[in-house]
Amino acid sequence: MITQTSVATRIVTANVGNFDALNNNIGTCAYGNLATHSNKAIIKLQLRPATRTTFDTWAQNIGTNTRNLEVVVERNDKRPCAYGNSTTEVGGAGTFLNDDTARFGIVNKNFYDIYHGDDEYNFLPMRTNGGNIKKRIRKIFNNNTRTTTRNNINYQPVVYFYFDRYDNEHEVCVAEKYSVTAKRRTNVPPLNQRGNVISTISYVANRNAGESIAAHTLTIYQNGTLGEGGNGIKWYANQGNDVELINADIVQQAGMGSQVFTALNYISPDNSLIITFGYEDTRRRYANPDLFAAFIGALAQLKTNQATQNAFVTSEGFAYEDASCYPSSMHVNGNSVDTHYFSQKGQQESYQQPFINFLYDFGFAIHYIGCNMHYTHGTRDCNPAQAGTSNFGQIHDTHLHSGGLAQNILDNFI
Repeated sequence: MITQTSVATRIVTANVGNFDALNNNIGTCAYGNLATHSNKAIIKLQLRPATRTTFDTWAQNIGTNTRNLEVVVERNDKRPCAYGNSTTEVGGAGTFLNDDTARFGIVNKNFYDIYHGDDEYNFLPMRTNGGNIKKRIRKIFNNNTRTTTRNNINYQPVVYFYFDRYDNEHEVCVAEKYSVTAKRRTNVPPLNQRGNVISTISYVANRNAGESIAAHTLTIYQNGTLGEGGNGIKWYANQGNDVELINADIVQQAGMGSQVFTALNYISPDNSLIITFGYEDTRRRYANPDLFAAFIGALAQLKTNQATQNAFVTSEGFAYEDASCYPSSMHVNGNSVDTHYFSQKGQQESYQQPFINFLYDFGFAIHYIGCNMHYTHGTRDCNPAQAGTSNFGQIHDTHLHSGGLAQNILDNFI
């Protein structure tokens, strides 16, 4: 069963020279080359279940298989017709998406749809309490997605799709999603209250190779994680719930050292879109999946804006794989990201405000900046250091902290 203008039907009729199927979200056609298609009947198909129940039924029926959707078209009067790009009229129906040159494959996936702010074909609803602004991210998690188990942890792929201002779809990356016990930084408990040691992660070799990582070691206990390093000892207590993280190091460039490690490097086939960033001096490479979707949206907007298209974002990371974030308290569960200021990386300072704007537009509500800096949406950090507290001084003179993701940016299909 399919729908046409929200009405269930089994047959869709399209007339030659009618372009209603190409209308944007305000009912007008945004394409400028319609004259070349005046002799064609156009149908626009989207595979989009109306309810979560329907979605789950489809997902269960597909299972671990791949299904291919085919479209059969014929004239109402059954007379000969030319189909596709052919100019030869033939009798009978024409079938589309039925060979390896063009298939519509259907598989079970977790995914995010991320929309450019000027995409006129973004059909997501308006933000709650967000003014006359559409949501920019649709999230669909699928319980039937293939699961891989390693070291007793279940991983599922998450696909991040981006739709540019012309509504072209780009599969930006695939990341692995898994669940971990949520963390919160608290006072360090006595040894007998930490539980047994589960594992220890050392960053000494990374530091010796030139990486300026604050954490020297993370000791993971049954009841939390103890971080030790240049900022003393910090305890990240296990909470009573799980959170989901994704490995936000998509490229996973090997090696150690002070160089910038490429984390994401999507380039569209026609080179019209580049979405990229790198890590420097950090192994906090695990993010909240929602926040990473918003980060991709801001990165894409940065690179498609003519004034900032040459900008390159260097990050100091999100959280560690166990959801702790030594020495910070605000990066727990991958809910924040640090980035270097462009001017401190030999780039134009004029890139900074647009980048903060794009982050804000994609739902990042909190931006801590240096004490003597002035950026719209930024909160200046002018606090002096206080021994024995979480206040390390004016640390945001060296990097931008962004977090506080607003949930009204998301359309959660549940």
